[in-house]
Amino acid sequence: MTKLKCDKNIVLVNLYSGLIGGVFILPVIVMFFQNQLGLTFGEFMFTQAVFAAGMFVLEVPTGYIGDLFKRKIVLAISSFFMVLGWLYYWFVADDLAGAIIAELLLAVGACFYSGTVNAILYDHLVDKGWIDEARQQEGRRFGITLYMVGFASIVGAWLYDHNPMLPVIVTLVTKALGIAAALLMDEPQQHKEPVRKNPLHDMAETMRYALHGHKEVAFLIFAGALIFSSTKISLWVQQPYYEAANIPVATFGMLMAASFFVSGIIGQWGHHLDGKLNNRQALFVLFLLQALAAAGAAFLLGPQYVFAGVPVLLLGHLVYGLGYPRFQTAVNNLVESSRRGTILSTSSLMIQLAAIPLMWLFGIINDHGSLKLALLAQAGLALFIGVPLILGSMRKRKA
Repeated sequence: MTKLKCDKNIVLVNLYSGLIGGVFILPVIVMFFQNQLGLTFGEFMFTQAVFAAGMFVLEVPTGYIGDLFKRKIVLAISSFFMVLGWLYYWFVADDLAGAIIAELLLAVGACFYSGTVNAILYDHLVDKGWIDEARQQEGRRFGITLYMVGFASIVGAWLYDHNPMLPVIVTLVTKALGIAAALLMDEPQQHKEPVRKNPLHDMAETMRYALHGHKEVAFLIFAGALIFSSTKISLWVQQPYYEAANIPVATFGMLMAASFFVSGIIGQWGHHLDGKLNNRQALFVLFLLQALAAAGAAFLLGPQYVFAGVPVLLLGHLVYGLGYPRFQTAVNNLVESSRRGTILSTSSLMIQLAAIPLMWLFGIINDHGSLKLALLAQAGLALFIGVPLILGSMRKRKA
């Protein structure tokens, strides 16, 4: 274990992930959109749907590039596009159109990051003969990312009080440092297959491999898409929820940080629960927890319920912290190295595809209905679609 902690590539992958998690504008981004760009929460959610659409279009091609070329270069490119996105927010964006362009630049960066960072860590562990540590190391990397998000949330809210653009500037700096961290990594060996016809053909074949040829991989990808697209809503709903509860803006960062720290701890140590539940049982628990958190928060909305409603709302973050590292590792274990980056990107692609209509619809329900109604819609998604999906799958496997 000591060797793993001191290993150069593991340290750099964890550092890189932490720098990517340093989004200092996160705890006040809804206020940033409202006060600096003049946009409503529904319009903000529309930009997030655009971000998801951008990732949907680019996710598999960038994953393919991550398999075809050096992954550390791909990670450096990821940070470069994130720098461009935050520069656009700093100097150019002042309306919905500007926010959409910035989000598309960030989506390009996120696509190059997604899948590639997991693949470079996993292949490095394979090279070193440490494959048995893959679940634990991925959980640690995931946890470090969320710890940094939590730290950035605390600092970002404080910076916003001093100058609304400071969180954007510091976020930009962390992404620039990510370029250096990526370039310092050692490239692990990849077992590449030759390009058989052309990149589009290879990507289509890999998607068929995941979504049609291997049922267990396909099931994990589709179930993961449903549950983890819903957790995106849990993240963005926090700020309007806090506003409805009359919580001071300066406290937003502390509350969001607490949720990320808890998620990070669960993500890092959740491997101890792996032997207790199989993949379908774990997904059933995640969907049920998501439904309870959203419905409970809806009925406990308002200043009079603040001390009960906020903790219940934050339970939704446990779904992401507990489930995502396990989900990534389960997919990793089912595919070979030569396709790993592309298949992981395909799974992320499906999450983004599911998130596009969900976030757009959630914003509409919030703007034209109420936050309570939107939370109940989120709960219904998990309870009446997610839970029956898992139960039906369990019955089929027993048959």
